[in-house]
Amino acid sequence: MIVKTETAQQVNAVSIETPHGLRTFELFAGDIFSQPADLLVISTSFRREKPAQLVLLLKELYGFEVDLCETFINFGEGVSACFQPAITQTPFDHLLTMCVAPPRTQDHPAEFYDRAIRSTFAAVAALEFLGHEFKTISLPVLVRKGIEDYGPAVRSLLRHALAWLRQSRGTQAVRYFVLDPDELAEWDEAMNFSLGRTYVDTQGEAVLDGLCREIVRQIDSGVLNRHFEELQAPLRGAVAQPDRLCVQTIAAFGRKLAELTTEQLCRDLDLPIARDLMTNIEAVRNSRMLASWISSYLHSLRVFGNEGVHSLSSKRRVVPTGLSPEDLMSILCAIRSVLRFWSEWRRERHFEEDLDIPSRQREGI
Repeated sequence: MIVKTETAQQVNAVSIETPHGLRTFELFAGDIFSQPADLLVISTSFRREKPAQLVLLLKELYGFEVDLCETFINFGEGVSACFQPAITQTPFDHLLTMCVAPPRTQDHPAEFYDRAIRSTFAAVAALEFLGHEFKTISLPVLVRKGIEDYGPAVRSLLRHALAWLRQSRGTQAVRYFVLDPDELAEWDEAMNFSLGRTYVDTQGEAVLDGLCREIVRQIDSGVLNRHFEELQAPLRGAVAQPDRLCVQTIAAFGRKLAELTTEQLCRDLDLPIARDLMTNIEAVRNSRMLASWISSYLHSLRVFGNEGVHSLSSKRRVVPTGLSPEDLMSILCAIRSVLRFWSEWRRERHFEEDLDIPSRQREGI
């Protein structure tokens, strides 16, 4: 019997500014079916003696038959794509199946994986050109047998995914799901290395350690319940190991905190929600309903989390070129202050019922 895994948790992310607003690539751990998506991408091969695992799961869980009879686009060299709408029960609206023939030799596994990923986003681009819009795209680990070294695989994945996020009119997030816990650590580590991210050990740094513990305590108190549930686990996980803090990962989740907080403030104040975070922060600031320094904290998290400026090689060289360990203190202080503000804001607005305070707090980090 096939059993669904637990709800997937976001473990890493990278955000970029585009002419269409903030776009995000997100790494998830767990079941790809636990998160709704406008487009689900899977891979299979015509040469397989039995269908791929996700093809079997779709039939087992939802009674959904993957149709490989009609090819949407043929890229040659054994790579083609099939496209079909979903059915009511599925957690996705459309399915893109990449049919990838196994390589004749294993001499160039990195090139094989790169071709599969490049073809995937080329197919997505063709679908958008034909009028389809996919705000969220979910992918599992495609053509797993073609991956021997996670470094080149992650570089290919990020290069093509981020290129698509920059040019797409509609896609706001590309989500990559890794089910195997052992593989997850490899993908996560390779992603951070590819992005040139910096790690900090807070041993001997009492202030940094205290900030991390305070943020964990605030999250455990329920301050992010209801409206920000998607952020609770990844933000807590990012600061819960003071001996290995990734500056850029914390900055990315800090920006997400600013984004969700500002959007909810706009709703509370009956303000229109714009596509970009800066406009929303300014709208909230101009309402004069919150202290000016809170707007400054939100702007700080916006800038710190914008890896399109910091580490993804913009056309102009900026100084410094990226975030450093010295920036971590400012990021953590801003996160702590925004969490405190949000807790007070909910009380002032008489929304105490949103704060589901657990009867037993988690102890320590």
